Amino acid sequence: VKPLEIPAAIEWRDHPKPQPFYYRRPPKLATASRIQKDKIYANNLKNDSYVLISCLDDLVDEVALDLWNTADPKIWGIYDESLLFILARFGVDSLPGFIKCGERHVKALEALSYVRSPAVAPVMARVLDKKKSAPISLQWFARYPEEAAIGLLPLVVGPQNKARHFAERAVRILDSQGHRDLLRQAAVRYGKEVEDALEHILQVDPLLIFPAKLPRMPDFWDPQALPQILLKGRPKCLPISAIEHIGMMLAFSEIPENHYAGLDDVIEYCDPDSLEKFAWALFVSWMQNGAPSNARWAMQSLAFFGGNATVSQLAPLIRRWPGEAAFNRAVAGLDILAQIGTDVALMHIHSISQKIKFKGLQAKAQQKIAEIAERKGLTQEQLADRLVPDFGLDPSGKLTFDYGQQQFTVGFNEQLGPYIINDQGKKLKDLPKPRKADDPVKSSQALQKWKTLKQGVRNVAKSQILRLEAAMCTQRRWSVQEFRNFMLDQPLMIHLVRRILWGTYNDVNTLQTSFRIDEDRKPVDLSDQKLTLDQKFSIGIPHALELAPEESGPWIQLFVDHELIQPFSQLSRQIYSLSQPETKISALHRFKGKTTPFSRILSLENRGWKRDEPWESGWTMTMIRHFPENLYAQLHLEPGIYNPDPRESGEQTLEEVHLHRDDPGEGPQRILFAELDEISVSELLMDLHGL
Repeated sequence: VKPLEIPAAIEWRDHPKPQPFYYRRPPKLATASRIQKDKIYANNLKNDSYVLISCLDDLVDEVALDLWNTADPKIWGIYDESLLFILARFGVDSLPGFIKCGERHVKALEALSYVRSPAVAPVMARVLDKKKSAPISLQWFARYPEEAAIGLLPLVVGPQNKARHFAERAVRILDSQGHRDLLRQAAVRYGKEVEDALEHILQVDPLLIFPAKLPRMPDFWDPQALPQILLKGRPKCLPISAIEHIGMMLAFSEIPENHYAGLDDVIEYCDPDSLEKFAWALFVSWMQNGAPSNARWAMQSLAFFGGNATVSQLAPLIRRWPGEAAFNRAVAGLDILAQIGTDVALMHIHSISQKIKFKGLQAKAQQKIAEIAERKGLTQEQLADRLVPDFGLDPSGKLTFDYGQQQFTVGFNEQLGPYIINDQGKKLKDLPKPRKADDPVKSSQALQKWKTLKQGVRNVAKSQILRLEAAMCTQRRWSVQEFRNFMLDQPLMIHLVRRILWGTYNDVNTLQTSFRIDEDRKPVDLSDQKLTLDQKFSIGIPHALELAPEESGPWIQLFVDHELIQPFSQLSRQIYSLSQPETKISALHRFKGKTTPFSRILSLENRGWKRDEPWESGWTMTMIRHFPENLYAQLHLEPGIYNPDPRESGEQTLEEVHLHRDDPGEGPQRILFAELDEISVSELLMDLHGL
């Protein structure tokens, strides 16, 4: 069946359109003699066994494009984001080359993930059984289901071959993602033959779909040494023969989104706690036997059977593994947390994405958070709102520790540090030792609950404070309902919310009314009069620049009177501004030649700055901070930060600060500092003066 012809498109989404990294001759230099010379050079390259992809930058467009589309993909030496530059340079005309390279190079597959075209679907279908490629493929199918259906359905008729097998498997995945109606609509466009083939695929019993050759079980696999698996309701346990079958199902279901259907039955009919303990014991056995890569399904079993107990045990290992030369295992662990998908699991991914000393893992976690947010139709900030744990606090934000004879409650300071309040109202740093009259069981449980609370809050407190401060600096807004759901009604966040000044904003982002939240969780004005939050306004955290002196002064006094210490500097925040000449330039020289320790440069990461992509030598020469309206500042450093070991970076000399705008069509454009709003200017200068 001939595929339907549908125009291809490139969607860069959140990724800025890449600009050529190497010098490329402008089209005006593509003279006849130049083209002829380049063709000879390109023909010689085709016969080489290894060619750096950057060689394309030395050729005029028509010769470079022909070489890319016709050369054997085995010859290309590919690095970093070089393929994205090719995609940006030639657009959809470069698709033939990318389709040929897609199976061989993961980087080519990543580039294809930005292409909306049915022609990409067969490539994505072929790599579904490859561990590194499957996540990219599955994400493409989820993003472009219509193009996937149109590209796959012509392959499900005709002779039984690999292409048909891969297409049928991908069609079943689209069906499992909820796209059955879309598949049928696409089949109608091809005619009855494809419609019948599709219905046959959809009617096949998924329990009959498994590999013809079953894998050999590893030596560490010993069902009798693992915890029993109980049926739901816990009346009986499964026999060893059933456990053998479950192990085999896991062994050929390494990719969860393409797993054997029998595992769904196991999850439906068996006790979840016993499944979780079974999976963790299997994982531990795998680890103790050297974590063989050909049996990674033992780790992957955590994604099928794991819950929050698994998450709490796995997350600390993920943080530790990069330092033990197990970076790939740590990345696989992030995937498992995402597949478990509970709020606690997503909270740990978000925490790793915000702060961890292993920057490679942090970047992977940030990518994972972006994927999860896109899948849920949320921004990353909106997702972060939903991932704040409550740690067992009641709706009012309180938690009681019961000793039997004595009861204590918890309170939080301005940094979310927990403390104890006894029945006389006295604040204590820690829970006291139980008395003889106290219940020993209740006391022990209370002490454990207090220990868990302290540890949990310590892991999230700083990130939540930084998140709220960033919301003020980037002028983030919440709807009234979002503010109620994720601030007022969130048991942990309310302890910070009460210490911050809030404001309502109109549709042109102008502050209308400032207010605080009282002990009853009600918005009140300067006179402590109750306010009603109008749904037509949005809610934000006013910056000091938005408050007139006659307003900020009384608010400062009111917060002092109520003993409300702010979690970050808001009302008394230092203000900075540009000089008149500085507004008319795109390169700020105020700090050029100043020196600062490398540790202060790294501290900028707590203020929203990120290291730019490192050079091949491992050095990062610029720090970047993003602002609203696709603007970002670049701080240039000498000698730069050495990423493998920042301690070797030494003292840093500050160079110019440049301001850019990301244009989705044209890429980064240098702009004047006058285009940066006064809040962003003040925050930028405060960061730089802080160095």
